[in-house]
Amino acid sequence: MLHWVLVAAGSAGGWLDKRSAPRAGLLIVSGLIVLEYLSAPFPFYELPRGAAIPPVYQALRTEVPWQEPIVELPQDPHLTIYDVEFEYLYYQTIHRHPLVNGRSGYTPKPTRYILDVLQDFPSSSALQVLRDIGVSSVVVHEALIEKEQREALRHAAADPGSGVVLARRFGAD
Repeated sequence: MLHWVLVAAGSAGGWLDKRSAPRAGLLIVSGLIVLEYLSAPFPFYELPRGAAIPPVYQALRTEVPWQEPIVELPQDPHLTIYDVEFEYLYYQTIHRHPLVNGRSGYTPKPTRYILDVLQDFPSSSALQVLRDIGVSSVVVHEALIEKEQREALRHAAADPGSGVVLARRFGAD
């Protein structure tokens, strides 16, 4: 950042006349240095620890075969439910399974495709994509999904031929 401060100061000095340039340049550099060191509070989000961690994540750790990938729903390919996706990543450190939905600075096209198809879970296309990538466990946070998707999930779980099996329910979530 200091490099850019010096570049900005040099550029500013170019358009000032020779008599006021040293004073103005010093003022500009001083102002930019102050801006560099200003700190603003970041939003703080308290994550559960210990007994406050939802029991589903302990169950995933102990009951689902090691290294089996999982998906958590709802997922958000466009980061509009910002906190939810990052909570999933936090809980991944508890259950230790590879997580299909996750975040990075860049989302590859195949991952975007998978996340887009999962918007229609439990559709046959979403179930097929999950089978293709080796996912057999899906964590659904019912409190966060739309009513229509919740009804579709209940209907699919009641139909033995759908491929959707309710393994376990953990409270209202």
